[in-house]
Amino acid sequence: MTLRVNYKTEYGQEVAVVGSISRLGCWDVKQALEMKWTEGHNWVAENIRISEGNGDPTYFMYKYVLLRKGKHRLYERGFNRIADLKLLKAKKGKDFDRLELINNQI
Repeated sequence: MTLRVNYKTEYGQEVAVVGSISRLGCWDVKQALEMKWTEGHNWVAENIRISEGNGDPTYFMYKYVLLRKGKHRLYERGFNRIADLKLLKAKKGKDFDRLELINNQI
């Protein structure tokens, strides 16, 4: 699975994603998955492996986090984001590894 969000950071800032599953740190910002900046101010976290066969939950919540020098600075505002991979898989007809969740803004 891939997570992608558009956010224009200031120099020294980074974006990470934290959430309710182990791959996203189980809400521990110190274990958040850091994202990679790409052209156009798109931040990407790729190759997030979620396997129903290994007992990974396919329904989870997550939020984007702004970091500075690897330390938590700010959670995104609003409610937690929700991903239901079974629903997305049914709609897209793809396996979980190929799913891409695109969020327009933080």
